[in-house]
Amino acid sequence: GVPALDELAHHVEPPRGHNVSDLGELPHDQVPALFGALDVGVVCNADSLFARYCDPQKLAEMRACGLRAVVADTFGGTMRQEPAALWLYPPGDADSLAAQLRSALRHDEPLAPSAGITWADRALTLESVLRDTIQDRAAAS
Repeated sequence: GVPALDELAHHVEPPRGHNVSDLGELPHDQVPALFGALDVGVVCNADSLFARYCDPQKLAEMRACGLRAVVADTFGGTMRQEPAALWLYPPGDADSLAAQLRSALRHDEPLAPSAGITWADRALTLESVLRDTIQDRAAAS
């Protein structure tokens, strides 16, 4: 494992109860089967600089599996352009999270799996940002 996470695991007690299942670490090839068994997925991120700029891998995996997702809105509203398969809640707001979970569970239309964003898409976006930056600097000189 990752040393910092292994150390943290010794200090944080996982939730326990009849309705909680700790599946441990799953091999990557088993993640689609898990997501296929869920009615809704949740991406919980605290509002932080990292969360505002990250692209949560689990969200991409959930969307690729056609899973509805309730997501902490740490993206400054940019996720509002996403498909209806996303339900956003303010980070840390348990009441809003619960309301969005209820809403997502009431959504009974099947969702088509999303192809997601590829590395080629990311490369094109990066190229565009770099070209714009170069043009802006050239214009400012």
